[in-house]
Amino acid sequence: MKKLIKFISTDDFRKILKAEKDNATKLAYILAFGSGLRISEIVGLEEQECRICQTILKTKNIIIDDKKRKRLFCEKCNKYFESQETSRNKTELKIKPLTADQIDLITKQIRVFGKGGKERITVINPLFPIKENMLRYLPIKIERRTLQYRFKAITKKVLGRPLNFHTLRHGFANHMLNERGLPMPMVQGFGGWARLDTVGIYAVSNPQQSIQKVWEGFE
Repeated sequence: MKKLIKFISTDDFRKILKAEKDNATKLAYILAFGSGLRISEIVGLEEQECRICQTILKTKNIIIDDKKRKRLFCEKCNKYFESQETSRNKTELKIKPLTADQIDLITKQIRVFGKGGKERITVINPLFPIKENMLRYLPIKIERRTLQYRFKAITKKVLGRPLNFHTLRHGFANHMLNERGLPMPMVQGFGGWARLDTVGIYAVSNPQQSIQKVWEGFE
């Protein structure tokens, strides 16, 4: 049985922001939930290298159990690796961390650079605005693993359930589609999803909200 996608509601997100005391971490949360950035687009992503020969690894699609899976491949060793079997190269960046000059407070937009240099424009959420004094925390110098661990710990404490950092991005899609009523192609552009049907998953990820809409006007 296929499980529903986990997401965080706007009210729950407000509780998280109130509980979080570190301003740089709080900004990372706002960028993910308010503007739909991936964690790698916020703090950057280092290249992964082979522990045997220190060659930068490439990502390839292979078929495992009749399903397409991504695996890291070393051309020098001619070998596939799991992510945990590799090490991070701190000097080689696959994605650079977000900087202050990518945020335009006048036009209320953010230029995002993803994998392969892909560029998109996303919006600054008026409910969770980015203010000028917050730009001093960019680039955010927090390790990905630390940010993920901190978010999981604070959601467990505040909401009673541990959530992954990526859940914030699900919350962005849910907020824009189900609460703000934006068209799916627009949300797709903001979030940088490659497929429109992926965005459609988030449109049905909140059954409580859907039921409430059906009963509006009947009570």
